[in-house]
Amino acid sequence: MEQYLQMPKLRPLYFDLKLELVSPRNQGVISLLPGKSYAMVLLRASRNIQLIADLKLNNEKIDGGHHIMFDVSKQLYRCYFAPKKVGQHKIIIYGKKDASDEITYGGVLELTLAVKQLPKTAVSFPQTWDYFFDLGLQVISPQNTHVITLSNEISTTQILIRTPENVELLGSLENEAKQAITGGHQIYYDRRKRTWRCNFAPDRNGFFEATIFAKKMSDAGSHHAAVAFKIEATQIPLPPISYPYTWQSFYDFGLKIKAPAHRSDATWAENASYTEVLIKA
Repeated sequence: MEQYLQMPKLRPLYFDLKLELVSPRNQGVISLLPGKSYAMVLLRASRNIQLIADLKLNNEKIDGGHHIMFDVSKQLYRCYFAPKKVGQHKIIIYGKKDASDEITYGGVLELTLAVKQLPKTAVSFPQTWDYFFDLGLQVISPQNTHVITLSNEISTTQILIRTPENVELLGSLENEAKQAITGGHQIYYDRRKRTWRCNFAPDRNGFFEATIFAKKMSDAGSHHAAVAFKIEATQIPLPPISYPYTWQSFYDFGLKIKAPAHRSDATWAENASYTEVLIKA
């Protein structure tokens, strides 16, 4: 009876999707990996199966507490779970067939993550979508966090992402009300560093979400959400920094805007017949 109680809870959909729980085996309670800030669950699945997950404590979801990626070479889903507090956490993994299947995700299994002591270094994960892995994106900075904190009158942050040469990125910045911030992002490819520089500038104090979209350059369709970070902004100086709309050629040609500096709009002075934008080449 005791052994039965320790088994993972497998739902009927687990068998319908022909999943295989590789790790842990024959146990329903897991711990953090030795020397790590997270636990890991391995599930074997065919490529047309999609998985998502939740990590909960006292029935409340842990923001940034999970990360799921598909290892194509091994046909494995690697599911990482990072708690923020001690206690008995619930891991819930949901599944469905690929995006062509309009049926919503259903629960496939449940595990317990027992956390008796937190590691010295905590980690959390940004939100990612399938396109992040399918297109081969890699976050260079920031690492091991899903929240970027801006304080002490620092008004901008930069996310560095490495991609294959045939992938291009776009971005957006939204406030808590899901309103897009005009001039709140600047995304360009640094050819010398072979890295995408994704700059974000909140227009006031508060919480924001910085989302990065991606697609192959050869694809005619639109960009798809790939990864998103939360930004907690305090002490944003006024007026806030904003970015004008630019194209990749602006950076390829090494152009720099001298005036107006750090603004997405130009001021039209009273009684003036024109406004001026100064660009250094």
